[in-house]
Amino acid sequence: MSFVSPAYLWLLLAGALPVIIHLLNRQRYQTVRWAAMEFLLAASHKNRRRIQMENLLLLLLRVAIVLGLAFTFARPYLKKPVLNALTAPDTHLVIAIDNSYSMGYRDGSATIFEQVKDVARKLIDTLRVDRGDRLTLMTLSEYPETLINDVSLHITQAKKRVDELALTDYATNIMKTLALADDIASKSTASRTVIYLVTDNQKTGYKHAEAATATAKSELKIIEVGSAGRANHQVTRIYPLNQSGLILTGQSVAFQVESTNYGNKDIVTAVNFIADGIKQGGSSVNIGAGRTVSLAFNHSFTEPGPHWVRAEIEKDNLVIDDSRIYALDIKDSIKTLIINGEPSAEPFEDEVVFLRYALSPQPETPNSNISPYALNIINGQEFISTEQLPLNNTDVMIIANLEFIPPGKLRQIEEWLNKGGGLLIFLGDKVDRTAYNDLFAKGLLPAELVEVAGNNTDTVRFDRIDFTHPALTFFGSVKEKLRSLLIQKYYSVKSAEGSRVLMSYGDTANSPAVIEKPVGKGRPSAAPKPPSYAVPKLRSGEGQELWNGEGWLILVTTSADAEWNKMPAKPSYVMLIDQLCRYLASSSSLVARDLLPAQTITLPAGEAGNFLMATPKSGTVALQAPNYKDTADVGLYTLERLTADRMTKEKLSYFGVNPEPAEGDLRRIAPDELRKILNRPFELVNANAGLTDDALASGGQIPPLSHLWKYLIYLVLISLVLELVLAQRFGRFA
Repeated sequence: MSFVSPAYLWLLLAGALPVIIHLLNRQRYQTVRWAAMEFLLAASHKNRRRIQMENLLLLLLRVAIVLGLAFTFARPYLKKPVLNALTAPDTHLVIAIDNSYSMGYRDGSATIFEQVKDVARKLIDTLRVDRGDRLTLMTLSEYPETLINDVSLHITQAKKRVDELALTDYATNIMKTLALADDIASKSTASRTVIYLVTDNQKTGYKHAEAATATAKSELKIIEVGSAGRANHQVTRIYPLNQSGLILTGQSVAFQVESTNYGNKDIVTAVNFIADGIKQGGSSVNIGAGRTVSLAFNHSFTEPGPHWVRAEIEKDNLVIDDSRIYALDIKDSIKTLIINGEPSAEPFEDEVVFLRYALSPQPETPNSNISPYALNIINGQEFISTEQLPLNNTDVMIIANLEFIPPGKLRQIEEWLNKGGGLLIFLGDKVDRTAYNDLFAKGLLPAELVEVAGNNTDTVRFDRIDFTHPALTFFGSVKEKLRSLLIQKYYSVKSAEGSRVLMSYGDTANSPAVIEKPVGKGRPSAAPKPPSYAVPKLRSGEGQELWNGEGWLILVTTSADAEWNKMPAKPSYVMLIDQLCRYLASSSSLVARDLLPAQTITLPAGEAGNFLMATPKSGTVALQAPNYKDTADVGLYTLERLTADRMTKEKLSYFGVNPEPAEGDLRRIAPDELRKILNRPFELVNANAGLTDDALASGGQIPPLSHLWKYLIYLVLISLVLELVLAQRFGRFA
């Protein structure tokens, strides 16, 4: 016999206490003989033997109670129990099988995933139905899933679930899976719970290390599968180098392709660039061990609409990350709606004359393609009287010195902004300050108008320019171009919380000059750049909302014409207007279409039943909801819409779902670092070293438990009750 907690065995000494108390009680009286007692002694002599036997029985019971409690605290168990019914423990195994995409690595003739499933089957074989063992079978990935969690164990069913388990395109998240396994184990009523993590144990899988808990009471075993030092190279990123994110037909675009070698040897591989399924170029590149290299491929699109590009390298033992897709929309022009708040027959007194020439300097001829802008200019009266604004075919809307925006038109503009539109507002002497401040109160304007500042004689320049903003990065190398613009009059304003001041005036108060505000949920206020694959603090299945609520509004507190400033006299005025409009027109281009598996695609507003989604593996799916969540598979997703006659389909957009690059780094975590992260006892077992029966089921240094202590508790309670009853009965007849 052995003990789980032998330190409690010192309590066995307490078994002497009832004997000592009994002896002390016998010696605390002195014998004094006197005549009357002789008659009593003679009468009690007959009952002496009975009383001695009763006292001895009570003494033995009290000693047994104390010894029983000591043994209970020490929790004895039998290494070779004779009676399994009394001593065999009931065990709850929580087996987490890593089915992240790195398990698809081909190690020899089979994938590591097959090795993982073999280990899981062996673990299941260690369970005993006759002693009440239990099993929880779950997956280990970014999105762990419980496959079996029954109180009764069915070996055949469990093995079948293992056989049917498929590899996913998800990344690994060991800490998230372990937290779920600990929660399941904490609710178990079994006398022993053991958590097995069967994984390749790569370092990048230990995300959110702060989730580790030192209070978990379950045994933890990590079984490493796959060989150490596995090499892998991948396409890490593909993205356009276009600053504004807006790409037009006929425009040559440089696409940056990055490839990483996670191995410890240099490799030479071919990198190919494909556009809309057709190879456009290729190059051979040497990638040093642990290094990332970049290549640029130039391509121009001749047709507007949705397009996609893919970069791929030569296949290695992990195929899924050897290619990567980037989806984008191409425009034939920037469709711009201009609302003229002060039209005039005199050309240079018209409010938008300089805007028009800045955006479209060439003569308006059908075959002219000097300017990328297609302008639609309406005056303020037409704006008010028109029932429906032509916003469905508008990329940018410019409002210049308009007195006010009627409520009906405001609702149309707000709905358009929520779908990704970009609005540019210029102020002026026609503006009704009260009406505009009402828009500010509704959260639609980035600043509250205070009063007109400046005069017609003195001038100020732009100052405190945010050259990191994508609309202004163009001026980073020619900063003085913007500072050369002269402004005479402008509105002093109070910026709203959540707005961003892009430029200020060089007056004493540094009054805001150009202010930006998101409308709806907003889109990233940053230049298009490689997606960040740092793991977010919370990622539990809900993805990015990719369509609705992405509009932006920019307010310029001076006028668009020369009435309040001298900007139109400078070439940098044309450059500023162009960059602001390109930025605002890039809403759909800045939408994140380079997705990770399980992120949600939100569809445009409209009749959801008319939309279809062509998926990489599931075919074409009719959509009955305003979003599409089934993006677990890596590949190209095509959003389509049925035409009115429901006979043809119109392609609306492409979405590229790509594997998380960090998962391609197969390097294992060091044991010392693992101990710091887990902050709890664990046993690390390498499957390649051989899985012994002890490694699978012994629990390592923790001895197997049994139910014997429970029966000792029952005996102690019965002895206590019996001692009370006998003590009361013996005292009554003493």
